[in-house]
Amino acid sequence: MLKAYRAGASSMLVQIIRELGIPDTIDNMVQWDPKQCKHSPGTHVLAMMVNILMGRTALYRVEEFYDNLDVPFLFGMDAHASDFNDSVLGRTLDKIFEAGPKRVFSAAALRVAMREDVKVDVVHVDTTSWSLAGIYADSVAESEALHITYGFSKDRRPDLKQFNYGLVVSRDGIPLIGEAMDGNTSDKVWNRHIIEELVSKLASDLDSLVYVADSAAVTKDNLDLIAEKGIKFISRLPATFKQEGMVKDRAWADGSWQELGALTLNPKRDSAVYKCKDYIAEIDGRPYRLIVVHSSKLDKRKANKFERDLSKQKVELDEKIAELGALEFACEPDAQAALNRLRQECTGSFYSISGNVESEEVVLKRARRGRPRKGEEAPTKTVWRAKASVGPLNEEVYEHAKQKASCFVLITNIHDAGEYPADKVLLEYKEQSCVELSFKAIKEPEFVGAMYVKKPERLEALAYVVLLAALVRAVMQRRARRYAEATDEPLPIPGKRTSMRPTARMILDSFDTIIVIILPDGTRALADTRLFPDKMFNALGISPSVYVHCSSKNYDP
Repeated sequence: MLKAYRAGASSMLVQIIRELGIPDTIDNMVQWDPKQCKHSPGTHVLAMMVNILMGRTALYRVEEFYDNLDVPFLFGMDAHASDFNDSVLGRTLDKIFEAGPKRVFSAAALRVAMREDVKVDVVHVDTTSWSLAGIYADSVAESEALHITYGFSKDRRPDLKQFNYGLVVSRDGIPLIGEAMDGNTSDKVWNRHIIEELVSKLASDLDSLVYVADSAAVTKDNLDLIAEKGIKFISRLPATFKQEGMVKDRAWADGSWQELGALTLNPKRDSAVYKCKDYIAEIDGRPYRLIVVHSSKLDKRKANKFERDLSKQKVELDEKIAELGALEFACEPDAQAALNRLRQECTGSFYSISGNVESEEVVLKRARRGRPRKGEEAPTKTVWRAKASVGPLNEEVYEHAKQKASCFVLITNIHDAGEYPADKVLLEYKEQSCVELSFKAIKEPEFVGAMYVKKPERLEALAYVVLLAALVRAVMQRRARRYAEATDEPLPIPGKRTSMRPTARMILDSFDTIIVIILPDGTRALADTRLFPDKMFNALGISPSVYVHCSSKNYDP
């Protein structure tokens, strides 16, 4: 009797993960007894990674996920879906934690980088937070595992506890260093830590290495460390440095901007157009290049904040004017001085303050009790009040502030403008999106669903398994894009579309239509469909035969 099942990306993923040597790396680094274990830790991690990459199940549902796949074909003749229950996988996570999950990931990432010939001339660095629902202990005094606690939430969920991720990726998005950190770890502190780690691991390549990070990397201590180690870097200068505001003002005063254009492969009508001004300025006695960059398209988030600040300033001014108007002054000079002080406070504000000082007769309370006599005049005194109002919007101040808000300042210690002109510095900083996209990828539903464990040790180990899955995604994406570039042909993707730069999600979705038919004699054949991803197989360097001829040593149909 014929059988058929939807294999999806399963066999392709198993093949790539094995090619990259990830299961072997884990088996070599994690202590386990082959005589007592049906499957190796590397096989268990392989099963978790395939589930994460193509499924949407938590750890306790991995067994259920494999009920719908040909498990013996994927993992060996004696394999069954029940071999991957949450208890078995949990014990493997315990073993990984004992071996040091960061150490295991680093070894696997290094092996992948060497196999894929990844260049490490430029690294992009960033962090993100991962919010966790449920109850987690506040203290981990008895364990060296992750401290799940409250911290600055980049998920905008300050109500939830979290842990943090830090990633160092190559220019084309391949994770080189990954770290799961306590939920309250400071970005500034982690950048210092990772700079020191890079120095120790890439000591021979520091002369050619460029460290690209967001503004959290730019602190006095980190700049001192960067100068001490001789690392070249590109980052964004935070507004906490006085030079940031000064160089913006100078750029607008000088004018004569260098036009950079759209700086995108396929510019559209509404694409941002950039221009810049390049300066040398000292910070703590050291010279740096400060490049003021203006974008024609005000970032939406900044634009919203700018309008909120405008409304907030108007409300605050109205409140101050109301408070001032309620005060009584004994003489005109005192009232005028108070009005002048308010005007002085609002210097540089978006709104001007208009007003004057007026006298007013105030009825005093009678000194004696009882009803006043007939014809008795009530006692009064003259007081002075400051009458003020909010004037119209100061268009000049508003436009100047808007101009500054549409600018940002890049900082670098690469002074050779011939080697690194301003547009190259900006392009390198814009490539920071490669690490941000890695974070976006691991926060997709299937990755988030992988975190339903409560034991901190297992959670930390699982966090690194998720990073391994992200590593495989990045490799697939890199292979596909390099193939499209080399052949100068876009790759077909779901939805009857094509792309020169397919995402990992597009690649995985391309394999959804693969159906395997199991013949009565146990051999397998691929169902012929018009949506078969021939080109995607070529792009990934994988043969469709992985779906019909198993590479497992333990499989014999």
